[in-house]
Amino acid sequence: MKRPNILLIYTDQHRWDAMGVNGNPDVQTPNMDRLANEGVNFDHYFIQNPVCMPSRVSFLTGQYPSTTGITHMGVPVPEDFVTLPKMLRNSGYHSANIGKLHFLPHANRNHSEVHPDYGFDHLEISDEPGPYEDAYRAWVRKVAPDQLDHLSVGLPPAAEQWYKMMRVNDTVHH
Repeated sequence: MKRPNILLIYTDQHRWDAMGVNGNPDVQTPNMDRLANEGVNFDHYFIQNPVCMPSRVSFLTGQYPSTTGITHMGVPVPEDFVTLPKMLRNSGYHSANIGKLHFLPHANRNHSEVHPDYGFDHLEISDEPGPYEDAYRAWVRKVAPDQLDHLSVGLPPAAEQWYKMMRVNDTVHH
């Protein structure tokens, strides 16, 4: 029996209705729509953690953030974690990560150093897909660089708008 090809796409900051196939009349996503129509498009699901690093690590290890110990940003993922790419490699597959991986804190890291592969055979990593620096972060970087990974400058404008629209009054607790 021939092994199937696997194309696993996971996105960042992606709401359930961010594709045309899921009913969004304003967003044109013909390629994603075609993939969803020809493959699997989950319509009942939940996330493991609303924060990027813990969610990605949970997704690729199959373990809850409370089990991995990666429950917030800024925690480097140990290279010896058993990941889906490692399991696929052991089964004869070749895997690649193209785009954001975010398994390492990015504020105080030397981005020219070789990134651990975490089981992927090929990496094309986009560590910083958007601008994260502002005057305050630049000042903290200068006077207390060891504190950058703990810095929170609040929600992005789109999230602020959503919170106001949904009348969400919850606060983030660390």
